[in-house]
Amino acid sequence: MSFYWKDSPPFRLIVFFSFCPSFFLIVLICPCYFVILAKPTNMAKRKCSFRFEFSQEFSFIQSSNKGNNFAYCTICNVDIILASAGISSVKKHIDMIKHSSSQQMITSTQSLGLFIKERYSPISSKISAAEGTFAFHTVKHHHSFRTMDCTSNLLSVCFSDSDIAINFHSARTKTEAIITGVLAPMSIEEVLSELQTGIAISLSTDASNHTELKTFPIIIRYFNSSGVQNKLLDFVHLQDEKSKHVAEMLLDVITKYGLNPEKMIAFCADNAPVNFGGINRAEGDNVFTKLKQIKSKLIPVGCPSHLVHKSAQIAGERALSVDIESIVAKISSFLSGEKSGVLQRHQRFIEFCDFLELHYL
Repeated sequence: MSFYWKDSPPFRLIVFFSFCPSFFLIVLICPCYFVILAKPTNMAKRKCSFRFEFSQEFSFIQSSNKGNNFAYCTICNVDIILASAGISSVKKHIDMIKHSSSQQMITSTQSLGLFIKERYSPISSKISAAEGTFAFHTVKHHHSFRTMDCTSNLLSVCFSDSDIAINFHSARTKTEAIITGVLAPMSIEEVLSELQTGIAISLSTDASNHTELKTFPIIIRYFNSSGVQNKLLDFVHLQDEKSKHVAEMLLDVITKYGLNPEKMIAFCADNAPVNFGGINRAEGDNVFTKLKQIKSKLIPVGCPSHLVHKSAQIAGERALSVDIESIVAKISSFLSGEKSGVLQRHQRFIEFCDFLELHYL
């Protein structure tokens, strides 16, 4: 800053008192007066800036992006002006109601980390394995998903000393998600990878009523080193059971899973005309005829249960002079009941079924 003594008040005083004999005495007694008067009148006031000690004293006070004359409060998410008062501005902000309310809210709010478990840990892997095993057990034995609502709570009560059982949480919704989202895609992937080796397959389906829809399970059968394999490939819903729609559905499944039509040797279904055109397998508007368009040498296989039932019905009507239903009812009455003799006959019948390796219902 440029400064000229001739323009300053002390210089004017020297001129004014140049003829005063006591002037030098005044200068010797009050030299500070001239120093004060010599200070420029337009000098700028020094501004306060952020210091590292502020963060050490108050952990929530950080440096601000607005500049060195500001401080940032991480609790209130606001910038504090330091230029005029420095640390006093920070303390004034801390005493404000807004800051106290924000600090109380943060203290009473639990951290999100309390609700997030470690993703990969030895115990979490074992819990996931247990939940997957019970999901497989449910679908393997045709249990309802609702049984898992009880099972999930029952395990934690019966095995309270096990960390796996206590943390086991797989009710109906999660069990269904594991089956449809993990187990089913994995099983289909294993089957398809095995079919890539060129194994010959047969395709089977049959319609079942589910409310107003027709449900078609798609079954493939093939032979490998473990024997004959029957695998459920897909479940498809249709509005009706017309041959055109059923054939289109089967062709879509073949395309969807990348099956080789040349490896398909047989089509299995019930003996309804919509599937094979009747007992004579007549060409016409049926599913088998439409499938032969992609594989000409296709073997038709009717439902063996229907064939056995029809054969027994016709044989009974033509060869026997008694009512078949009456005979079946008498046999059932002979083997069922609560009397001691009936129970013994029933037990011997079960042993006979076990000897023939038959499943008794």
